[in-house]
Amino acid sequence: MSSRLLLNLLLAGCVAALAAFLFATGGGPPEAVITRLTDTPPGSISHIKIEREAQAPITFTRKEGAWKMTSPYQMPASEARINSLLRLLTIQSHAQLDANAIDLTRFRLDPPQVTLRLDDHVFLFGDTEALDERRYVLTEDSVHLINDTLYPQLIAAATFFISPRLLPEAAGLLSLQLPGHTLQLIDKQWTIEPAGNIDPATLPVLIKAWQQVSAITISPYAQEQGSGEIHILLADGGQLLFRIISLPPKLILARPDLGIQYHIDSNTAAQL
Repeated sequence: MSSRLLLNLLLAGCVAALAAFLFATGGGPPEAVITRLTDTPPGSISHIKIEREAQAPITFTRKEGAWKMTSPYQMPASEARINSLLRLLTIQSHAQLDANAIDLTRFRLDPPQVTLRLDDHVFLFGDTEALDERRYVLTEDSVHLINDTLYPQLIAAATFFISPRLLPEAAGLLSLQLPGHTLQLIDKQWTIEPAGNIDPATLPVLIKAWQQVSAITISPYAQEQGSGEIHILLADGGQLLFRIISLPPKLILARPDLGIQYHIDSNTAAQL
């Protein structure tokens, strides 16, 4: 047996013995310590406020498990958008600086670009560093470097945070008045007037499409000349008015009473 082969066998034996020892004693390389901005569970938060310079604040409140925007619109909030905000609480901090030992203006933290308040937790968003384009965030007395995934959402329009659903969750409909047709629920059956050559069996499919419709984007109401109106009577007595701003394939339905308009994709518009 050559000396090189013998040496390799001895080294392999040592490695195997070391691995067996570590396994038996529970040893191994130390786990990397991950620093997070807080240890606060996201589910404990009930109030959110976004502040931007020269803009009205955006505020949210959680009530009975659901998030609602309270300013500048009073609308159900997008749960997905809210969850993105709350994930900041447990996001990884890649580096930390003592806020009392640095010039905050250098990092555009005084004044901050955006301030996010999650209950009593305050986060000031500053500039990004050049190497990895991570964002400087000040909370309590520490400046953290985090992945820059949230800031683009924080500077978006308030309508970005509104729930994309046109109708309330699990809304029941009693009537749907479209330009040229009126659908009504009578004795648990949907009817349409004028009927023409429309198959009544297709009406529940249309109603379900309206119950589930969501917008791809939401924007402030442009108050443009409309192409008709849609009136909806809900089972709980609520009444909704949508003004048709643009017809398919680029369907836009406005809620003048709320000051917003919904942009519907062409596939969904075809179902309505």
